[in-house]
Amino acid sequence: MAARGEVEHPDESHVRNHHPRVGKDIVKRARPVVLQEAARKAASARWADSTPETKAAFVAMLNAARAAKRKRRHARVTVAA
Repeated sequence: MAARGEVEHPDESHVRNHHPRVGKDIVKRARPVVLQEAARKAASARWADSTPETKAAFVAMLNAARAAKRKRRHARVTVAA
């Protein structure tokens, strides 16, 4: 039947593809891609006027804050145990 062109095709007039509703699963799958692009644009805007030294100082400050937080958390766990 396919070779003779007799295969039935769904009636495309009954397919609604121009509506604003999107399923939850599609949104869940698309969210990381959309947010990744937004984050990339935000990061490039944030660091556009910064020098490498400014970036390095900021990263060093973040690393020091993380280390201090770990130290406080470790001290709390040691006292509780």
